[in-house]
Amino acid sequence: INAYVPTLKRALKFRPLSVNQMKKFIEIQVRAAKDEIGILSSLDTVDQLNKLLVENCVDKDASSLLQKLTIIDRDSIVAQLRADNNPIIDVHTDDNDAKKTEQVSIDHIPESIKSQKIPQNVKGKDVVFTFKSGKIKLKLKLPTLQHDTHINAYFKSQVSPYIRKGADKVQKNLDTILSQTYFIELCKYIEKLEVEKGGNVTVLTFDDTETLTEQLNFLEELPSSLVSEINKFVRNVKDFKDSILYYVDSNGEQQPLVVDVNLFTTI
Repeated sequence: INAYVPTLKRALKFRPLSVNQMKKFIEIQVRAAKDEIGILSSLDTVDQLNKLLVENCVDKDASSLLQKLTIIDRDSIVAQLRADNNPIIDVHTDDNDAKKTEQVSIDHIPESIKSQKIPQNVKGKDVVFTFKSGKIKLKLKLPTLQHDTHINAYFKSQVSPYIRKGADKVQKNLDTILSQTYFIELCKYIEKLEVEKGGNVTVLTFDDTETLTEQLNFLEELPSSLVSEINKFVRNVKDFKDSILYYVDSNGEQQPLVVDVNLFTTI
């Protein structure tokens, strides 16, 4: 299968999905039903999708796939692999009733992905904040799959102790877990953060899991305007992804396509 990669502006060759790979997604879905807050199952899904791309890529770039591809590329390729297998999918029509679904087509996905170029405000963004005491330089970019994997592994190590102790422990620490989820997702999009104050410069890159806890604590102390800019960039990424990965429901309305285990358990 030739799957088009948005950031590379060309196609890579992939093998079709295997029965064993489908089985692993079903296993994740079963585990998700037991996950109190859905975090670990989401991380497992991302890991499995990354493994799927590496295992199925037969292109010459396969060895460096995780370093080259971004999160937009991952969802785009996976959606194309799913459409090639079977372009008809089941989607939920009622958030309160998992049994209510309808069948829709994603046959248009490959052409939709090819037809749009990634805008500059989705590729990356540089912002400078000036204060009386100094300035902050914020450099944002689309996270690569390798960076996404490292951050997810760190986060999984942080929340697993709560999950293992059961639902009561999770509920008692839910605010902490959710706030940590929020900031960790934001830091994925930071390529570099330079803080100049009193002649001293502090540089954060958020790419070393050994110092990530300290860097996240530092991030929480920064002005809210910085977090607002990161949020804007993340929204730009989501808006673009939703513009190329979508389906049309029975009412004729365009809906974003969620690339998760549910995409594979109904083939």
